[in-house]
Amino acid sequence: MRENIKWEKIDEITYYLYSTPFYDDEHIATLSIKDGDIYMHIQKNNDDVEDFICEYVDDSSIDYAKREIIDTVELMIEDMANYYKAIYDSFMEGEDDE
Repeated sequence: MRENIKWEKIDEITYYLYSTPFYDDEHIATLSIKDGDIYMHIQKNNDDVEDFICEYVDDSSIDYAKREIIDTVELMIEDMANYYKAIYDSFMEGEDDE
């Protein structure tokens, strides 16, 4: 796992995901086990995103869910970067025409 990603086990059913440069801020995602299922909770633009991950079987299920959460966060960040890049490109369009 990359050095900029850190999981913290909060209790027997809850894990928090941190990523630099946000270590000093709140966690960016939560993995929790409820009623035999594993869920992820990701903060996105002040909205909570909660998706069912998988049925909890053993610790390998948790490892799988952690990877899924990291992959989802990476895709969300990539989508945000692409969105802002498109806005920037649109804004800069025709800049040399003046």
